[in-house]
Amino acid sequence: MKVMYLIAILLLFGVVSASAQQLALKETFHRDGQLLMFIANMDNDPAPEYVVMIDSTATIAIIDGRTRITEYTVPLDIANNENLYTDDQVSLRLRNLMLVQDFNGNGVKDLMITGGDAEPYFRIVDPKSGEDLLKIDLPIGDRQVEVMDIDGDNYYELIISGGFLTNIYATQARISEANDVQGKNLTSNLVVYPNFPNPVSTGTTLAWEQPTAAEATVSVYDERGELIRHVFQGIAQEGLNLCEWNGYENNGKIAPSGTYQIKVQTQGKTVGGTLQIVR
Repeated sequence: MKVMYLIAILLLFGVVSASAQQLALKETFHRDGQLLMFIANMDNDPAPEYVVMIDSTATIAIIDGRTRITEYTVPLDIANNENLYTDDQVSLRLRNLMLVQDFNGNGVKDLMITGGDAEPYFRIVDPKSGEDLLKIDLPIGDRQVEVMDIDGDNYYELIISGGFLTNIYATQARISEANDVQGKNLTSNLVVYPNFPNPVSTGTTLAWEQPTAAEATVSVYDERGELIRHVFQGIAQEGLNLCEWNGYENNGKIAPSGTYQIKVQTQGKTVGGTLQIVR
């Protein structure tokens, strides 16, 4: 009887473990020749989109995160070394994507693209129509692009600086007003998504969504509940946020194999998740 009971427990544990692993892996995106740049809800439908670069064709593809069907494509100009805009040109998929906005207010978020080494330029493309909303020349050297509401009208302005020149552009990208969230239970909108990849061998991306821009802390705890790493501390944007954990603890040591807890804290609320490290 004890043997049968033990077998039943082992089978149950195996099913639960396999299911948990399978659920985590459902959030992993991998396609040969396609680099995942970032995840964002580009068109405000129930599913977020995967924004990927197709290396073989130098094309940006926006893929529905639920159906995996390509919704929009934007070709890049290889001759002018075009790339998706990021302020560091390295880790776009790991950044808080404040720069992804619906600038023309047609319901689909637009792409920022930089190009040209000898004569650099900057353009904003509407994936829905494929048209350029803006294309301007940029000075060679240091330059900066920001998106913020500088005049308090609840619409973002696009600010492009280079050298001694700064251009400010009006957009139709609207900021959620404060009274839109008054009286609502904000905790229902704080969501921690499964990290990808999971299980983890070297590094992983942590993702969460919060209802408003606010201070946030993302931490990793070991099986004993002890804090081993603060992965993110600072202002997180409204909506989807991403950060990377390289698998190291605060003391500089590599975290060993095991089960770890992720906790996201913001606006006095905490939501957790689980990840597995396999060395």
